[in-house]
Amino acid sequence: MKSMARAVFLMWTVIFLIAGCGMRNQPDWVVYHTDDDGIYLYDRTSIEKNEKQAIVKVWSGALLSDGYRKNRIGPKVQDGTLPGEMAALSIVRNLETMDCANKKYKISIVVLYDSDGKILLSGYDEGHPEWKHILSLLLQEKDAAVMRTRYKTDASSGWRDIVPGSHGDLLRQAVCES
Repeated sequence: MKSMARAVFLMWTVIFLIAGCGMRNQPDWVVYHTDDDGIYLYDRTSIEKNEKQAIVKVWSGALLSDGYRKNRIGPKVQDGTLPGEMAALSIVRNLETMDCANKKYKISIVVLYDSDGKILLSGYDEGHPEWKHILSLLLQEKDAAVMRTRYKTDASSGWRDIVPGSHGDLLRQAVCES
């Protein structure tokens, strides 16, 4: 009888574990900006807030427009600045941490996808030449200025100022003020 009770207990434990694994929050992508370059979103379910320090972690993303690929990525691929597979770049996802009180941010992870969902590049190493080219390409002029002046902020921690009116500022407003 004891072994039967144990078997039933074990079976129910496994069932609840399996059922619990399927109950993860599905992404809830919210559009926070659109322009000629694409659609910019963040995943509402990924937001982690530290209220005491006014720090927010969030997955953000961009669905790049055909015009962006043709006019901004295409020439960089043709001149060899970017590798050939980047011509198919369609989706960008970033794990970002924002200091809402001080209007600063840092990027932890960048994942680049083609339109079929194939990962073209993932990780993040700002010092690597390939990432420098990609980041300067992906960031708008207002945002890219932050990359060039990074060391005027805190170089050791990776925190950068959020440029007013930039995509980063629009994301900050969406996730910090919600």
